[in-house]
Amino acid sequence: MWPHRRGVQQRGEGLLQLALEDITDEEWERDRREEVDLVFFLTRAAWPHLKASHGVVVNTASLNGLMSFKTLGSLAHTTAKAGIIAMTRQLAMEGREYRIRANSISPGVIETNQTREQLKDPDWAGPMLRKTLLGRLGRPEEVANVALFLASDESSYVTGADIVVDGGMKVW
Repeated sequence: MWPHRRGVQQRGEGLLQLALEDITDEEWERDRREEVDLVFFLTRAAWPHLKASHGVVVNTASLNGLMSFKTLGSLAHTTAKAGIIAMTRQLAMEGREYRIRANSISPGVIETNQTREQLKDPDWAGPMLRKTLLGRLGRPEEVANVALFLASDESSYVTGADIVVDGGMKVW
């Protein structure tokens, strides 16, 4: 989030796949700290400015916060992303009297530096691509365009929403 009326924050993330019994306390805390705490503390710091300017919050969650995949994500990551979606809904509720809008974006599989290596693995990429109705990966600019829309006056009647940008993966 930038210190002006409308801002978009984006953070790159690794793709660790850890099951319940494999997650250490440190890994659980790291995911919570780097995903949920980051959004919370940045938003809390910006809240006075957002109240004064009737600002907009756009958070990045993940399709992992809404559904599970056999070949993607870990319990800590999935839980953190679901927490961001819930936090964003609550921010919309708490911001309503100040005309603050809060929304989140849940991307599916987007071709980035973080996913490029995994996409070379057919055992990982095959199942993911078969679940994408559009038959291709998403591009970072497709997610960015949704963020820009949500931060603009063009979405002035959208708040408390999680916008899924997944090429149709959630349909399955």
